[in-house]
Amino acid sequence: MNKLVYASTMLVTGRDGNLRGEGREGFYYRDERYLSGFVISFKGLHIGEVRTISEPFSLKYLYELSDGTRIRRVQRIGKATFTDEVKLLTNKPLPMEVKITPSFEDVFEVRGFLKPPPLPKLIKVRELRGGLEISCRCRDGILRRVMISFPQSFKVKGLKLEGTCKDGLTFVVRAGVSAKEGHGSLSISLAKWLNLIPSVKSGDAFLNALFVRSAIDIFKLLLDPDGCLMVNAGAPDYLNPFGRDSLIVGFQLLPFVPEVAKYVLKFLARYQGRKVNKRNEEEPGKIMHELRFGELTSAGIAPFNPYYGSVDSTPLFLWLYSEYLKWTADLKLAKELYPNALEALNWIMSYGDADGDYLVEYVPGLLINKGWKDSPNSIFHSDGSDLTPPIALVEVQGYVYSALKSFNEVVEYFGLRRPDVDLDYLVRELGKLIKRKFWSAKLSYYGIALDGDKKLAEVISSNPGHLLWAKAISLEDARRVAKVILDEELLWTGFGVKTLAWGELRHDEYSYHNGSVWLHDNAIIALGLSSYGLKGEASTISDGLLSVIKSLGVLSLPEYLSGNRLSKGTPTPLGCTPQAWSAGSLFMLLTSWLNPTVSLEGGELTLDPWLPKVVRGLTRIRRFKFRGKLLNIVIKGVGVDTEINLL
Repeated sequence: MNKLVYASTMLVTGRDGNLRGEGREGFYYRDERYLSGFVISFKGLHIGEVRTISEPFSLKYLYELSDGTRIRRVQRIGKATFTDEVKLLTNKPLPMEVKITPSFEDVFEVRGFLKPPPLPKLIKVRELRGGLEISCRCRDGILRRVMISFPQSFKVKGLKLEGTCKDGLTFVVRAGVSAKEGHGSLSISLAKWLNLIPSVKSGDAFLNALFVRSAIDIFKLLLDPDGCLMVNAGAPDYLNPFGRDSLIVGFQLLPFVPEVAKYVLKFLARYQGRKVNKRNEEEPGKIMHELRFGELTSAGIAPFNPYYGSVDSTPLFLWLYSEYLKWTADLKLAKELYPNALEALNWIMSYGDADGDYLVEYVPGLLINKGWKDSPNSIFHSDGSDLTPPIALVEVQGYVYSALKSFNEVVEYFGLRRPDVDLDYLVRELGKLIKRKFWSAKLSYYGIALDGDKKLAEVISSNPGHLLWAKAISLEDARRVAKVILDEELLWTGFGVKTLAWGELRHDEYSYHNGSVWLHDNAIIALGLSSYGLKGEASTISDGLLSVIKSLGVLSLPEYLSGNRLSKGTPTPLGCTPQAWSAGSLFMLLTSWLNPTVSLEGGELTLDPWLPKVVRGLTRIRRFKFRGKLLNIVIKGVGVDTEINLL
């Protein structure tokens, strides 16, 4: 499967560039597959071996036909559009045919997740001068169109185009619901983005290229690079906004591109819950989990406009709001979104904590589990049984702890109206509760969750590593967590921290959440370790991850990796590629190396840097940002023996 992604647009093709409707193949825009088929053929001739050259926004195919004719085919993606250029590399005109198959299907139909009642689709085809318009009135009543431009010498025969390729020619395919779709310049938008993102140079050429590609991958996943830096989660399955994912990316890029955090916060505030709606699990003040744009959502058949089924998006929103203010001192946004921050706080104190025990919990809904490990089998007791609800996840309490603590600090410093709760008291109590309720003497580690009877699920997972990021535990307990995380018999694979320990009943190193290695999970843990001064342990994670990525030779970071021991072989890249919080993980690792601390009093930034071995002793960072200032940083050395200079 070949794939191009940009601005909520995706092209998925077969090995030769053709779309034959197999699996996910198709041309997509905003959760709708417009075409399932776009097959270019040369009558009576077969395609031989194909050589594919993949670049961030184009795919090039080189192949030879059965008569010896050599072909170069180049596909390029844009917002709601793709171009398909065919070039003959031998001087011999060939009869050519293009077979088009309109689809007009919601992405959930393509994936087989939702089977709505059959609806006859009236697809209309209209021939224009040098073009073809294919349209369909979809289930939501919206008229969606595909416009295909082609050489005037070609003839239209139904859904086929026939003509002769004499040298080279180009087809342009545009999808959308209005004339506005397809506008904007990719090159201009990319140039602006690269001017925002930091430039990183180390002693390792592969690592330097990885930073560039990760920046481009995040750009590819922006909802609309022309005007909105909200981030889609990943392709092919999640090319749409997710609350949790976008908030994590906001944290990952905060010291480098705070503009992303700003857009994420404003976007999510626009969709913040206003009422109680059991169908989409909306509640006042709650931050959304997922927003879809396809026809099933628009028609009200699927409850994703938006869906609110995550327990962690709301505390992450409040925490990112507070940290954004610390890093930027953006008083305008502070005041604009302060009502939303208060609503998020109120949700945490009410709907999030329905039984009043200071812990934020959830009950199953459309999603059975509502933390970042939201697979239906990812949260369980050590005997393999499911937890009775309501369920309190350990990492979520860490997010709440830091959200309350950080919010309390910025409210006081920036002179915002104080909420009608004693935040100091809540932070102290929650800090005690996390230790008292989630610490397992049996494991010498934190359990994964509490069930509805307040019984601890004594399962060893990566979840407690997020308490390090939240700085919700003591230094002594941080050292204990680090010991388990880096134990080769439990969670350490030799290259990364597993989601679930070897020996746990539901362990599967190829599963989504029960034994795999997630890059964002590891970056969060590494940053947390660094913040506690556990730099050697943080370096183990950075060196492990970056070394294995280099051995894989992949620049576009995958959603997750198989969780096998490195001694048993190189792990397998799995899931979506590109994936926003995987690409952002590289920048969070970079932040862990700089090890920054922001002091509100005096607006001071302190760096306590270290470097992993993989950077080979030197790192230059341009466009590190703090309160409107651009800092250029040079770090020399290895490990904690480093020297830093600001240029």
